[in-house]
Amino acid sequence: MKKMLSVLLSAILTMSLFAACSQAAPDTSTPAESTSTVANTGESTGAKKRIGVAMINVTQPFFVDMIEAGNDAAEDYNVEIDWKSCEDSLDKQISVLENFIEADYDCIMVDAVDTVGIASTIEKAGKAGIPVVTMGQLVDTDYNVSTIYSDYLYASFITEMLWNATGQEGTLALIYGTKGNFTSDERQRGWEDVCGKLNINNVQKPSNFNPDEGYKAAQNLLSANKDLSGIFSVSDAVTASVYKAVSDAQREGNVIIASNDGNIDASQAVKDGKYLCTVLMGAKRVGYWNVKVATQLLNGEQLDPVLYLPEHLIVTDETKEKITNEWKLDTSAISIISPDDGIRLYDDYRSEFGPGQ
Repeated sequence: MKKMLSVLLSAILTMSLFAACSQAAPDTSTPAESTSTVANTGESTGAKKRIGVAMINVTQPFFVDMIEAGNDAAEDYNVEIDWKSCEDSLDKQISVLENFIEADYDCIMVDAVDTVGIASTIEKAGKAGIPVVTMGQLVDTDYNVSTIYSDYLYASFITEMLWNATGQEGTLALIYGTKGNFTSDERQRGWEDVCGKLNINNVQKPSNFNPDEGYKAAQNLLSANKDLSGIFSVSDAVTASVYKAVSDAQREGNVIIASNDGNIDASQAVKDGKYLCTVLMGAKRVGYWNVKVATQLLNGEQLDPVLYLPEHLIVTDETKEKITNEWKLDTSAISIISPDDGIRLYDDYRSEFGPGQ
């Protein structure tokens, strides 16, 4: 029977809480149509099984790092992998998946441009006997495993933390990705629920995960809201541009910035006091982990329909002290690490997810 999306969505927070509670903080002691160092021809070169990947695009730094680590995973797990850019187009993504199905790939990975629009093509792949991993997206079919993040949980916590960091004054702003992207939607939902619960005056702008659009969005928000006290940008790649807009407006220090994704430069920005926080997903961790999941599927392993990447909130020791003792926030459901640990773990994906782990 087809899974009901409404049931899964209603269970997301509960599952996120369980997944996050089970996390333990770690021990603190190429833009092209096809980009792959393992295989990019779509033709089998031997006995290795083949994975086709339909990326939203392959130009954003987050996606470039995903591909780099995904290629490492392909080497470690002895598979061929073919990365294709869909250039932010649902129509092109459908075409890429159709080609993968026609070429009889052993598994397909897709970062869905539109979770609803891509569903029927994923069903077609499943009926052809090809398992599908939907990366960072909850897609409603009987034929895919969704690898997602505890976005609602961490976005809710960040919103409350940001509000406290501003002294509970002024207007907060959210710069989200794009409507229809599950990751962005969940972060936006967490933001809106906390703002509603705490009666926080807030404004929002999309960035479409584009740094230039993020800069313009921040400019507009800063101009229109003289009492703007904090900005949560849901993607590190965009947050760097948001920070520049705040600096260009000479409001650095008066507008507190929170981010997400856990890229190395963002962890460094937290360490340097430029950002309040980021969340370690880590593009390389995401890429490596998703390829690992794909190899498990193509090898016939039975996996849960929804899998969560272990994540960690990255803050300084000073901020962690405030979270616990001054703001009295409940940290029981999340993992907190330092910026130095965030930087270390970003490239340590083999130790976390490699063969034998």
